Amino acid sequence: MVLSAVIGGLEQASWLAGVGSLLLAFGTAGAARGGAAPPPKRTPPRKHEIISSSTSSVEATLFRLRSEYNWTVDRRTEATVRVVYWPIHLRPPTLIHAVQALAAATLSAGGAEVIVCIEDLHEEAPRSLTADLMGAIEGWFSAIPGANAPIRYESVRNFLDTTRSSEADVDPWRLAESYYRRTTVVEVLTESKIIKPPIGDEVASSLGRANAYRLLTAPVVWSLMHYLLRDVDLAEVITLGGLDEERMWRRWHGIQHGNLNHLYNPLLVGLEHDSRQMRWSNVAELRKSFADSLKKSPGGSGFLHWVTMNALLLPASLDGRRSVELVGKTCSTWVEIEELLREDTDHAVTDIAKQVSKFYLSHRR
Repeated sequence: MVLSAVIGGLEQASWLAGVGSLLLAFGTAGAARGGAAPPPKRTPPRKHEIISSSTSSVEATLFRLRSEYNWTVDRRTEATVRVVYWPIHLRPPTLIHAVQALAAATLSAGGAEVIVCIEDLHEEAPRSLTADLMGAIEGWFSAIPGANAPIRYESVRNFLDTTRSSEADVDPWRLAESYYRRTTVVEVLTESKIIKPPIGDEVASSLGRANAYRLLTAPVVWSLMHYLLRDVDLAEVITLGGLDEERMWRRWHGIQHGNLNHLYNPLLVGLEHDSRQMRWSNVAELRKSFADSLKKSPGGSGFLHWVTMNALLLPASLDGRRSVELVGKTCSTWVEIEELLREDTDHAVTDIAKQVSKFYLSHRR
């Protein structure tokens, strides 16, 4: 993958222009673009063409993720999965990205093609941020034998830019660019008279920090999917994300008609991409997070359990090793590691932190 060319496209695209066309796109995939003017310089994303995939390999991966690692597999059809659609909010690489990349890479090794939808609706991000995220993803892909690097990266902003209207002064969606980009959710809700001030302190604090562009996440993610896969049977597509995205896709099924499939990694309540524990720079930092987790959950059922299952045992399972060595003992299940934690907590936690850090940090810049 030539990152520089892709990054250039991500960097040049405008943010919200063309949302009017995109709102039509997700409901009328493949239909006329509603009279939107053709882009003067940029080329729209090309439609996706699929190739054959190994049914047995893909299905075996999905079965393993569900039965052994508690992932949620929402299959709406028995059709062979040929495309993985993976929306990612543009941010520094996190452990959640790494875990999802492993699943995508393994499905890729089975023949499924991976499309990474980069949700980059926020303000201009440094060029290095896009490079770091894409480079990390491709590094994590390389951990899985037979995996192909993500076949393509698609920028939401680039998609919007190629479908925008030229009527900048009268197009409400073009005017919305400056409004949503510089507005918080609580301001949008009060200015639209959806809620009335005063607002409770806790709600006001949360909504006051949330940028209003996130209100467009669902329609732009759906729209880009429909645009890219307009000639593909959605019964052969599976989305990839965290379990906290289930509601968004459930809403899609309430609006659209299609047998789209979904794969969700387990959710750990209280932890998300921006959580401190999901990004660290050395073994000591992760070791401390594990120690804090053990104080809250002495049996290791919280953060330590999630990381051990998804960033230690899962990589070993998917890359063919099937087991890991901790404190001189071979472990392939949480039950075995849990026993080891009872016998020698300090050394076991340190070994887990070292191995997980090696996997996660080796592909971060």
